[in-house]
Amino acid sequence: MPRSLQDVLRAGEARRQPARTGMLQMADLNDDALRLITDAIGNGDADAACRAAKNWCALNRRHRTMCQEGGDGLWDALTTRVFGADKIGAHRQDSQANFFELCRITVDREAARRWFRARHPRWTMTGELQSDAFLDRLGAILAVLDNNYVGHPLQNIGLVEMLVGLFLNKPDGFPNTDLLALYSLDSLYALVRGDNDAEINGALELLKLLANDIEFRDDGEMVDRRVGYVPDMVPRLTSLLRRAIDATRQEYILGIWSGLLATTGDEEEDEINEIGRYARAVLRTSANVIVDYCHRATDNRVRHLSVAVMLHTAEALNASLTMAMHDATELGRRRMGLVYGED
Repeated sequence: MPRSLQDVLRAGEARRQPARTGMLQMADLNDDALRLITDAIGNGDADAACRAAKNWCALNRRHRTMCQEGGDGLWDALTTRVFGADKIGAHRQDSQANFFELCRITVDREAARRWFRARHPRWTMTGELQSDAFLDRLGAILAVLDNNYVGHPLQNIGLVEMLVGLFLNKPDGFPNTDLLALYSLDSLYALVRGDNDAEINGALELLKLLANDIEFRDDGEMVDRRVGYVPDMVPRLTSLLRRAIDATRQEYILGIWSGLLATTGDEEEDEINEIGRYARAVLRTSANVIVDYCHRATDNRVRHLSVAVMLHTAEALNASLTMAMHDATELGRRRMGLVYGED
């Protein structure tokens, strides 16, 4: 808290009768303290205004007691000044709890705006990126990360669930590279390599969403945002698929492969390279288990996904082979970048 505000609060306290107790009223905040709080919110700094109120309550024992046991008058009045009268009771019945919940939401939203602008200083935040729903989701994730609320399985699972929610509700202006800046592919696959089933399934769900992020728009344009091409992780996914006893995990893994291996005919050369390399990794380690699922899976969705993976693998290999054959001609420019015996 700025030194000037601390001085103001202490000076206001010194002018009061030391023995006075009772309900916290608006008058208990002196004019200078109120001016600093309202000036802060007037300048768009709700964080400073909320910190001022929080620090006033924490200044000494009497302030703490007054804030804890006081009535609604001060908090409703302060809510009106900082957030508007329509926010009274918006999130909590208790007026003090409601005020600080509004503070938390405001601070999280501003943190989300700063984070996005720092990553894209030349971009204009569209209306969707400014929406409360998007900022609330992003801000909540940043708060978890900033407070190091990760590491324990329950915390990891909660964070991944929040990331899934962000993905499912992300606006067009929020690329997957931003989502993975919050929690990287390496971090997701670290969960997949672990032994906690809930962590594994949570990471697989998000990886499946990322692997299938293709949009076909009404004007015929296709937007391909797929990410997740990590051939070195295919053996781990294969191992999990072999041992999977529930259709959910089977669907997640087969869905990852089906999404990443699908070709549209519009891929650039480097994309054909990437998909072809991934297809070879799947074929080397997973062909038998996928064929087995094609014939024996009792879940229709799992069986259909298995067939799709085999079909997409063949199409991806055909596309990369066609380019490799052209590379072998005199006109070829060796675009593939594949290494025989390794890819």
